[in-house]
Amino acid sequence: MKKKTWVWLVIAVMIIVPTAILGYSKVHGQTYFAQVGKLDRSYTEKSDNGKNMGTVYVYKMTGYDKAGKGKALTVHSMAGVRFTKGHYVKVLWSASKGVKSYERVKLTQIPRGARDALD
Repeated sequence: MKKKTWVWLVIAVMIIVPTAILGYSKVHGQTYFAQVGKLDRSYTEKSDNGKNMGTVYVYKMTGYDKAGKGKALTVHSMAGVRFTKGHYVKVLWSASKGVKSYERVKLTQIPRGARDALD
């Protein structure tokens, strides 16, 4: 191949690969670990036809990734689930959707970097 073709190929790869990686993390999300604190607020969720769908509980907490880097998170419970203060949760967060999912975990299931930041 000509030198000019190689240059354009390298430039294209340098643009496409980082963009794909960034896009993947925005869509699929980042995992954070947090300890449940105090309930921030609650509200009743209603369907489009006005039917009561249940109570949503809102918690503000600091989540830590596996390296121990913190992020402020606002977690809305799903299906009327109320968290227990002091328990640990694993939260999947994405830039495009916010909190995508959560699940309760034990302290021993949390990576060392996040666990150290939580203590």
